[in-house]
Amino acid sequence: CRIGAHCVEHVRLPLLQEKKQKEQISRSKKVLEDIIQQAVDCMSLPHGAYSDKTIELIRQNHYKVNYCSHDGLNRKNNYDMFLLRRSEIIASDTLSILKRKIRGDYDYLEYWREQFDNGVARV
Repeated sequence: CRIGAHCVEHVRLPLLQEKKQKEQISRSKKVLEDIIQQAVDCMSLPHGAYSDKTIELIRQNHYKVNYCSHDGLNRKNNYDMFLLRRSEIIASDTLSILKRKIRGDYDYLEYWREQFDNGVARV
């Protein structure tokens, strides 16, 4: 199991001044590290929101991995360790939907999007 940071408050980081972004990113890491007595090296962006400055601050705080809310698959030719795609889990998801997301049932959407974009599939 991997524990990662998600900010102290569930804020949209790019809407904050740089100093406040830095505080949210560094404090959440420190609080978790103090609790679990282990290094925290991954983060998931609240609301999936970020700017170039946000990613720069995450890198400066020694995170190795960052997750955003871009849908789709992380493939070896289209991934960035600081913008990894993930399935978004929201409060209104039922247990059934949550299980389907964990199982990868929604990943086919990205597969078909790629097929259409590459001209392999047609409507």
